[in-house]
Amino acid sequence: MAAAGGPNPKTGGRSYMVAVLDKQLGKLRYYDGHQENAYFMAVTTDPKTRGVEFWRFDLRVRIVPDEPGDK
Repeated sequence: MAAAGGPNPKTGGRSYMVAVLDKQLGKLRYYDGHQENAYFMAVTTDPKTRGVEFWRFDLRVRIVPDEPGDK
């Protein structure tokens, strides 16, 4: 996962861009812009689902791996 402030290609304005790359498949799984009013302040993990959540006061980005066999 990578996140940084910058220009949003969809709106032409500035936003906080978030990208998630699946390293095993080499695919971009998520790429979108969010309001540029804060940075992520916390990360939580869930060993049961192998999920990861990135938190800020107005936004959560949750990443959970696909089930085996899903493409």
